[in-house]
Amino acid sequence: MNSNYENRNSGGTIVVSNGVARIIFLIFVFMLAFPFFAGGVIFIGVSCYIHSTDSERTKNYLETEGILVRIDKDSDSPLYGNGIYEYTVNGHSYNCRSDARKKVSEIEETKMVKYDPEKPNENYIESGFDNLFFWGIAVVIISSCVFIGGIITERAWKHKYDAILNEMNAKQQNAKN
Repeated sequence: MNSNYENRNSGGTIVVSNGVARIIFLIFVFMLAFPFFAGGVIFIGVSCYIHSTDSERTKNYLETEGILVRIDKDSDSPLYGNGIYEYTVNGHSYNCRSDARKKVSEIEETKMVKYDPEKPNENYIESGFDNLFFWGIAVVIISSCVFIGGIITERAWKHKYDAILNEMNAKQQNAKN
């Protein structure tokens, strides 16, 4: 029994072995999943780098409480915005804009503001990991599932093909006897 698929179409014959077809399938799945996986890893890396550089830059900053004075709503979606917080150092008031874009209803009334004790107008509100980190995690998980699903499909394809081939060989042997 030949382990090739044959397709007779318009006078020509196309022969693709099962092993080659499976390899082509796996290459396709890899080419589909890998760019997304790599992009997700890059998102996670950039987010972690930003977070670590902000932490390093502000390690000698002092903290004080900032009070929400206004909300800068997004022009494209007024349901989201950034909080503007006012804080006081040595009798002088300063403003700090939160980098975390949130639903207007979820913006906190008070936030801890980090500031440079030598230049109190240099400030920072720690927002934790941003959406880039969580999107990166989601993309890595989804692309990994696609790749693993492709491998499982290829394995099932191989086992099904082998079972069909064995059954056909057994029928041929019975027909010869």
